[in-house]
Amino acid sequence: MSGFARVACRGAPRDLGLDQGRACASEIARLESARRVGALARIAAVLRPSAALRAIERDTYRFFPHVAERTAGLARGARIAPLALAEISARPERAPADALRIVRTAGGPCVARALPAGALAVLRESAPDTDYRSLELVAPAQVAPFIGVNEHGLAVGAVLLGASAGGCAAPAALLAQDCLQRFDRVEKALEWLERRPAGGRALFALADAQESAAAFVVDGEQRERVQASHAPLSASTADRCSVVAAHPRARLLAWTFADGSTGEASLGALAS
Repeated sequence: MSGFARVACRGAPRDLGLDQGRACASEIARLESARRVGALARIAAVLRPSAALRAIERDTYRFFPHVAERTAGLARGARIAPLALAEISARPERAPADALRIVRTAGGPCVARALPAGALAVLRESAPDTDYRSLELVAPAQVAPFIGVNEHGLAVGAVLLGASAGGCAAPAALLAQDCLQRFDRVEKALEWLERRPAGGRALFALADAQESAAAFVVDGEQRERVQASHAPLSASTADRCSVVAAHPRARLLAWTFADGSTGEASLGALAS
């Protein structure tokens, strides 16, 4: 294994989703097929979607309108019912907190993210009409990335740690895409993370081209800046994980797979 499939997404929020949905339609169809448990259950899910899915949809439109539009475009591009996509994307990969780290390198701090064996991911270039361009590693049916870096050298990684009681139903992982599209510095992104509504428990690691770095935990309505682990991650043949690092100064993602193969992609190279 030497790399990830690449997806170019450009335009307004719904167009960004359309591009991803069309490019990832086959992978999303396989996820949908695995989700199905029989015709009667599928009909019931459409006619009586769960209160949890409705709450996620409601709060995503309320607090993350661009993400909501992008998700609608993703469903349309993949030719899948929006509620079916919502059910798939409402179960994002969870990871331990030590799967996300800030690593000090000769070129400044970078963000490193471990991915478990079998995790589906594509390399997505996002070029919104009015916000910053970014390069992200993302699950085919998700808008929120595992990790990414934008054109100004802000790197962001996120891991979902679990659920939280009450408050906003929109998952906190969506804040990662907001930060990549809006900010060029760690401190600006932290201010956004501190005040934006979001649900669940998630850990974020951030680094920028000015060599600032920080870690942040969202736990429902609680917010806390925390000390990030600076120990290096390594791809392991024992647990078959892969490691992806976002380098702010170089504006690139670099990865090492469990089989020892490596690769990298820069935002500028994909845009050219």
